Amino acid sequence: MSVLLTEKLNTLPRLSNRWLKINHHKFSGSILLPSKPYGKDFLPDLADGKILLEKIQNAQVATLVPAIKYGVSDQAVKLAEEHSNGGFFLEIPRAHVQKEPIHIKYHLDDLDPVLYDHNLIIAGENSSATVVIEFFGDQGEFYHNGVTKIFAEKGAQITIIKVQRLSDSSVHLDSNYTELGSNSGVRHVQVEFGSEKSITNYLALIGVQSKALVDSMYLGSGERTLDLSYHMIHTGYRSASNVLVKGVLKDKAKKVFRGTLDFKRGAHLADGNEEEYVLLLDPTVKSDAVPLLLSEEDDVLGGHAASAGKIDPNDLFYLMSRGLSIEEATLVLIKASYQPVLDLLPLNLRQSILEDLHQRLVI
Repeated sequence: MSVLLTEKLNTLPRLSNRWLKINHHKFSGSILLPSKPYGKDFLPDLADGKILLEKIQNAQVATLVPAIKYGVSDQAVKLAEEHSNGGFFLEIPRAHVQKEPIHIKYHLDDLDPVLYDHNLIIAGENSSATVVIEFFGDQGEFYHNGVTKIFAEKGAQITIIKVQRLSDSSVHLDSNYTELGSNSGVRHVQVEFGSEKSITNYLALIGVQSKALVDSMYLGSGERTLDLSYHMIHTGYRSASNVLVKGVLKDKAKKVFRGTLDFKRGAHLADGNEEEYVLLLDPTVKSDAVPLLLSEEDDVLGGHAASAGKIDPNDLFYLMSRGLSIEEATLVLIKASYQPVLDLLPLNLRQSILEDLHQRLVI
């Protein structure tokens, strides 16, 4: 059974002139609904019995409710919640420090071509952990529609790493909501390498003296469409945020980046920054960026920037003068542009990403 997405996706919180055609993403077509539960084991076995990690239950879904609307669209979020066939509940107890990353793996194939995952993470006061969530599938037409909610209590320090490497004929919808208590910190690391249509949305409510960080990297090739939305809402005194996005586009890929720094009344002395840098490898790509700054408070600091351009020919010449071919030199410069995000990944995952990057760029 399929459903037609009728709502506009990733709509800007404040609309621009309509002729720019960047206020939202218009999804054309339908997505499949799950016909059965996700059948693979996607949860790791944890030696530490203090952490609760299990498949999500209806009672856990109702534990915490987001304070505001969020996600790719209301319809997409509702579908993911009501038709979820996968998902997990993770609770990290107060003052617990999890040294090893918790690795969740969603593998899509002919047996499990549709995944609607509903994930809930609760980080107790002064806890610390890293959670890796992977979506991958090599060949086939896959559909993913997911919701992830993170609630970080006072003093918690959490890193969420999401890696999407689905086949080039897949649809990927991913909605993320983060709520930060006072003096907490949440880092969201995003890697978008797959899917024909990749529509992602991240919203953070940033409390008193808390910090929300986003580090993202994407690769658009073929005729892929990427639509990335980040909305950082500062609600607390001396709250901080930073969004850093690194991208590469080739062939006929299209991308829209929407980044919003939103300072609400009471966010006195808040500090926010957002930046996107994209390398354009072919003249046939299309790259749009909407860095948006909203403020209801006087004494705040907000910075935004977006840059798109070709690889510097002087850098290419320098590397080629050292014996590299133009393809090898280009790959080196692309890896260098991704490095700030790659450095945040666990070593084994970083190596896997680099191998995948090489395969996607070198024909």
